[in-house]
Amino acid sequence: MAIHQRGLIVCDPKILNGKPIIKGTRISVALILQNIASQAVRE
Repeated sequence: MAIHQRGLIVCDPKILNGKPIIKGTRISVALILQNIASQAVRE
């Protein structure tokens, strides 16, 4: 199932010093990419 949405990644200087985050959260895009990369290495 494909979900098409825009604007899911935002940068707000007030949250995590302006790092890219998932909209509506304080989860950084870098953290998600690190988790995906570490899972790929384990498999």
